[in-house]
Amino acid sequence: MKRSERIAFLTKTLIDCPNRVFSLRVFSELTGASKTSLSEDIDILKRTFHKHQLGVIETIVGAGGGVRYKPKPSPSELESALRALLEEMQEPSRLILSDFIYYGDILFNPASLRDIALAMIVLFSEETIDGVLTIETKGVPLAMEVARLLGVRAIVARKTNRASEGVALSVHYKSFSHNTIQSMHLTKGAIEQDARILIIDDFMKAGGTIAGLKSLIAENEAHCVGSCVFMQELSRPVSFENHHYLFELRRKEQALKVALSPELSRLIEQNES
Repeated sequence: MKRSERIAFLTKTLIDCPNRVFSLRVFSELTGASKTSLSEDIDILKRTFHKHQLGVIETIVGAGGGVRYKPKPSPSELESALRALLEEMQEPSRLILSDFIYYGDILFNPASLRDIALAMIVLFSEETIDGVLTIETKGVPLAMEVARLLGVRAIVARKTNRASEGVALSVHYKSFSHNTIQSMHLTKGAIEQDARILIIDDFMKAGGTIAGLKSLIAENEAHCVGSCVFMQELSRPVSFENHHYLFELRRKEQALKVALSPELSRLIEQNES
């Protein structure tokens, strides 16, 4: 296999499997090239990805080492994607009964979903994450994409206990949106002991769902590294450790206003300066 063919093959393989470590031995068997030639190919990829801000090609030394691709959007790419999403959500037609902003089509659009997930993993770039936890239904595609980019499992809690899920752990939590006590269920063993879990969801109002998911993690003797939601309504103060949100929803003069979170606004301002 020629070098140009090998580089194309390496690029496609690494990008298709973010954060998965491939040993040089595996690539050597697949391409028929020596490890020395492959190391040179990977150096070319490293320089190219760094120059054009396409993400990070990382080499890992040691017995379990190899090479992996870590998605990392450029500041300009992140800004462009977030501003486009904000403009889309500010359309008057998305306002429903003066109480809700419709965004379901955005979360089920693969292109938008990737941009949202990339913004989320930027906020947790310094964390070691073993799995992504969400609750059905709208948060599922977002959690799946975040998990794919991180190279970890997505775990979904159910709102109803189903026999097909096997033995399940259940916790109760207060839903402030519905002003009721609700329950969520998770198959026993779905979260490994001591695992580091990131919570992802589409929307947060008063934090009841996030609190319930954190309880599920604790019941499995695992650790919550943080939480992130696509949109958060700032109607009442909510405080969770290492919690982030991409967009904020505020009520002003009996109207709903969508804006970027202050944290992301600062990131964009730093890029512009």
